[in-house]
Amino acid sequence: MAQVNATSAAGVAPTGGPDFEPVAGVSLQLYAEISKGLAAYNYDQSKAPEIAASKGILADAWAAAMTEWNVRMQRNPAVAKAFNTYYTSVV
Repeated sequence: MAQVNATSAAGVAPTGGPDFEPVAGVSLQLYAEISKGLAAYNYDQSKAPEIAASKGILADAWAAAMTEWNVRMQRNPAVAKAFNTYYTSVV
């Protein structure tokens, strides 16, 4: 609990618990990185599997990760906050 509080105090969303476990080998941080990569393609979602593949993620794994991360972000505001933190930090 002290780690969660310390992390929250630093302005970064806590990243513990089952909602933060990777999905099909895709961590939330990697999901944010791939999602941010879509900006180069005018956010064309059809390019996401190609970007994921460039990071070693198979199309089926990407589809599963995309679906589950979106579900987790909708049900858990801490996941959405962590995603936003990762997304905005990607260069």
